[in-house]
Amino acid sequence: MLPEISILAKEAGAFFSSNPGIRQITKRANTVLTAAKNMSLISINKVEAAALVPCLSAIDSNLDWGTPAKSDPVIHSQGGEICLKKFCETLHSHGPEHVLITHGAKGAYLFDGKTLHHQEVIPAKVAGTAGAGDSFVSTLAWGLRSGHGAKQALLQAAHNASSVVSFVNTTDGLLNADELIIRASS
Repeated sequence: MLPEISILAKEAGAFFSSNPGIRQITKRANTVLTAAKNMSLISINKVEAAALVPCLSAIDSNLDWGTPAKSDPVIHSQGGEICLKKFCETLHSHGPEHVLITHGAKGAYLFDGKTLHHQEVIPAKVAGTAGAGDSFVSTLAWGLRSGHGAKQALLQAAHNASSVVSFVNTTDGLLNADELIIRASS
């Protein structure tokens, strides 16, 4: 249903964010890429990104992943290291306006069509990790949709995720819009 949902979202002018999981990517990569044409934001982790590499390579036989510079963030795929920015550019060329790659303790990377932005993890006293990813992605989508810009939206998302992990449950740490704006501007 993902492609159909993406079409309806596009027709309605909605900001459509999707976080396809590893099962969708490995078993239905073409469906994910078809839906990606209508996504405002696609959010995947580094493992899911690596799983998409063969599909993207198969679609474009002329695609050259190149060799990343030593300072470039990379994805570790079956064929070796791939420059994260090149991966994001390639996925972006299939439709999503923004490409988010979460990278665990290394933070998150957001490609906005021009620039690969990096956001480090904001330290927190961790009481539980449930809800951290959902709060990060939903806050990022809200920030982008609200016109806050990629760097600001990433920072807001990191603050919300940091707050959420400071609590055992998934809701007590959620920050409201005013709190997000204040924390991200200090």
